[in-house]
Amino acid sequence: PIDHYCHTHLVFRARFWSFVFTLAVVAFLWLPAASLYGGALWHVVASDPKRVLETLPIEPLQRALFRNTLSLCFLTAIGATIFGAIVGICAARGTNFWRNFFTIFSALPLALPPMLMASAWLEWTRTPPARSMASLAASQPSPYSPVAVSALILALCFFPVVAWPLRAALLNLAPEWEDAARLF
Repeated sequence: PIDHYCHTHLVFRARFWSFVFTLAVVAFLWLPAASLYGGALWHVVASDPKRVLETLPIEPLQRALFRNTLSLCFLTAIGATIFGAIVGICAARGTNFWRNFFTIFSALPLALPPMLMASAWLEWTRTPPARSMASLAASQPSPYSPVAVSALILALCFFPVVAWPLRAALLNLAPEWEDAARLF
């Protein structure tokens, strides 16, 4: 058998290399955007250093759009985590009926075409493409925030990204660990 030190060292090494690989993939994905923005900023600074503030998004509209984007990301992540945790726990620890129900239920959102998500957002926020301009003018404006509605729709569509790994982790959890947790 492998001694504890060797096993811990192997697990740390595997986690370290998976972290390095993930970091490399993220850097590779962000490289085009960073190089484009950095190149544009470099050309502005090289030609006239006083114009560097003009390149930064400090206009009110840009700040509002940036704030809405961050809000959408944050609310979607929180909502998907909450929905995914509930569904993942029910799919792993529920009775046989609820396990099957939540497993099938969690697969449905990923089968939705993006067009259905977009049409749900357009209908709930009452934006012009969803209805004719005449019916839009006659209807009451939506009392819901478009960012909150978008976050809810995205969270409901992407909660399986949280639910499935959680379900897999709970199913692969050693029974001894659960018994030890019950003692405390």
